[in-house]
Amino acid sequence: MARLHGAEPGQVGDVGGNLTPRANTLSAADRRFYAQDEPHLRAVGPTQFMPGTWESVRAVADGNGDGVADPFNYYDGALATAVKACRDGGGLATEADQRRAALAYNSSRAYADGVLAKAAEYRAGLAAMGYAGAAGAGRPVVLPDGPVPIVDVYGIEVHAAIAGQVRAMVDAARADGLELAEGSGGWRSSSRQVALRREHCGSSDYAVYQMPASQCSPPTAIPGTSEHERGLAIDFRCNGQSIGQRARSNPCFVWLSRHAAEYGFYNLPSEAWHWSTTGR
Repeated sequence: MARLHGAEPGQVGDVGGNLTPRANTLSAADRRFYAQDEPHLRAVGPTQFMPGTWESVRAVADGNGDGVADPFNYYDGALATAVKACRDGGGLATEADQRRAALAYNSSRAYADGVLAKAAEYRAGLAAMGYAGAAGAGRPVVLPDGPVPIVDVYGIEVHAAIAGQVRAMVDAARADGLELAEGSGGWRSSSRQVALRREHCGSSDYAVYQMPASQCSPPTAIPGTSEHERGLAIDFRCNGQSIGQRARSNPCFVWLSRHAAEYGFYNLPSEAWHWSTTGR
């Protein structure tokens, strides 16, 4: 990934990570502090802060408690990165917060996309190793915009970030004598979502792209808004058989009602079969 961390306003990055030169106007003391005698400024240290950006966090960037906020020190650099991301991003609780934090660290959309994608890959790796909580069990899963990494879990296609949760939930249901995976459907393509809207809502452009989901039979999300398209929703079947739209007494629905939240899944009230990480 191009090293554009801590880019300052007025710097322009090309595809190779080079920046438009900025004149080195540092004082003699700061030139020594930032080890910059060159005529133009450059990013420094393990977290690649520009001097001006480092100055904005320097007062609170003494990560190892030695009395010096040193941009060349790993502890100080890590703390400065966290401070800038949380302060300028306004928190990290949602995807929007995380993207804002990444852009505050580097105002490149490609950079922010890369950071969020790597974070999702990391969560997916932990989930694949069996850490069910790694993908945020019991909490909304924060994902980057962009291509959806899909994996197969017992025949259900889901986002890689929740694979561990889904596997653990299906295993738990099986231990209780119920089969949730057989015939169940997870991720669907945007073209499939459009096709379902035509089937359930009507063939006009309004029906497909604008009509409220509640006016379709059965309710079907507008293309581009379905959690299925993100790999975060599953339409469950019970022991290979369909769960009725309002079949609240179905044994799998009863089981899911009691246990699904433990794995970060919530029901869409209008559809007994539909469970997602957001309840939508």
